[in-house]
Amino acid sequence: PTKGAKTRSNKRTDKMIVRRRSK
Repeated sequence: PTKGAKTRSNKRTDKMIVRRRSK
């Protein structure tokens, strides 16, 4: 979903970012 999802290790922030991108 996000561009840095593969490099991101934070699942908590990853989910928040994905939710913000979904808007």
